Amino acid sequence: MRPMPILTLITALGALQGAVMLGFILFRERHPKTTPLALLILVFSLRLATIPTWNAQTLISRPWIYPATASLPFLFGFLLWWHAREVCTPDSGRPKHLWIHFLPWVFEVLMLSVTIISCKPEEYRSLIESIFAGTPPLWLPIRNGLKVALNAVYVVLTARLAFGPASAELPTGRRLRLRS
Repeated sequence: MRPMPILTLITALGALQGAVMLGFILFRERHPKTTPLALLILVFSLRLATIPTWNAQTLISRPWIYPATASLPFLFGFLLWWHAREVCTPDSGRPKHLWIHFLPWVFEVLMLSVTIISCKPEEYRSLIESIFAGTPPLWLPIRNGLKVALNAVYVVLTARLAFGPASAELPTGRRLRLRS
């Protein structure tokens, strides 16, 4: 067994920190309104922790890493918006149809998994090598564009909550927390 590279160790500690923060927020704060923030910290930490695995050799040898990590950015904007909504409207309860916001992430995980499972080993190797050679299949930049677009929509919605007319009615402490 070869030793873990220092970058992998550091990023793994970052993911562990995200898990500790999740536990702290959920169990120390003991308030369900902090759940979106805890999930955002965890998802962001997990995504950062997987950066060292984004090389052709690792993705070829461990195909499950690709769908598990490439889809995480679909959750960033949504969890940020949900957290801002919880801060801004503390008495409103969960957003209606909360599960709908998870659909882009679920869809991406399923589509990547089906793509990988349907590939023969040499096809999968060729796919990963083409990605790292800078000639990815057309569907990859389209999906990455969808991640950016969806997150941009959620950021605009979050900014409206934090800086829009409704934020003027918030108590000062809550408004500062939302804007920070």
